[in-house]
Amino acid sequence: MKQEKLPTAPFAAARLRMFQPTRRPRLISSDWMETPWGRVRVSGRLGQRHADLVELMLAQKLIHKWSEDGRLSILVDPYRLRTGMGKLAAADWLRGLLVDLLDAKVEWDYRAADVRVQGAGHVIDEIETYEMQTAHGFGSDAREVWKITFGRVWSRVIRRDLSMRHDPERVARIKSGVAQAVARLMLTHRPGGHGIKVDTVLDWLGIVSSTARRNARRELKKHVAALAEIGVSVADGKVTRR
Repeated sequence: MKQEKLPTAPFAAARLRMFQPTRRPRLISSDWMETPWGRVRVSGRLGQRHADLVELMLAQKLIHKWSEDGRLSILVDPYRLRTGMGKLAAADWLRGLLVDLLDAKVEWDYRAADVRVQGAGHVIDEIETYEMQTAHGFGSDAREVWKITFGRVWSRVIRRDLSMRHDPERVARIKSGVAQAVARLMLTHRPGGHGIKVDTVLDWLGIVSSTARRNARRELKKHVAALAEIGVSVADGKVTRR
């Protein structure tokens, strides 16, 4: 039986400030962080590279299963994840990101359209390693695969929320956490329209100090071409999804 298609990410992953807008996140224990779509509180280290990994796992999963208590489990090939993260990322570094996702505690109060999710938990609850036989023209080989079980609340968000279905590898190739966060947020909006002011988008991402805003604008300007490749335009002080 053909399995249902999973989203690359739920809208909540981009619309709530769950992942810091940087590729080098700090270990934080935050107060409630508000956006127009709800609020989130994070204890842990979650940034845009963690978001890259979550999206790649959902997009590349070999198989998936929903448990009776509503938790999503997926089987993934770590080698494919390493190539998707860019230039065959180091396995130990990738495992470190997984441990961060396992350790971080997140509290969600999310609302969008007909979706309302409240609760607290971990993005990932369990990581298990298995060997799988892979057939090829000369026989078969054993390869390592990971079984990733997402937390129950985050699984509920994935199942109930509006879905993003972009190519996560293209976002992962953007070498700026700010530009990645802006891209993800804009991919939750419909194409067209008059655009959103850059300052408004930075407000939503929690980039509020004058120095941080100045640095963010510089990063966006530097990555205009990469953003355009995924359909996000930065021009005349506005950000628009094309």
